[in-house]
Amino acid sequence: MDIKIIASRNCDQRRVLQKRFKKINVPIVTLFIEEDPELVQEFDVMETPNIVINGEVVYRGNAGKPLPTIPELLRLMERKRA
Repeated sequence: MDIKIIASRNCDQRRVLQKRFKKINVPIVTLFIEEDPELVQEFDVMETPNIVINGEVVYRGNAGKPLPTIPELLRLMERKRA
């Protein structure tokens, strides 16, 4: 399973997501929009962080939206396995 976090370098929520994935021993790749600006258009990034599983955005960050909990992350991954 290919899991990416797309975020800006100063995104505090990115760090929280990284810790949650690490806690459940799921390898991820973190991509930064400052280093790879074409990601903004490719994945229609408006705010960060975004979670991409197998090429599909499954979570879009939003200032008023809570981050997925560990059980929610597990459900997102399970849906992409099916």
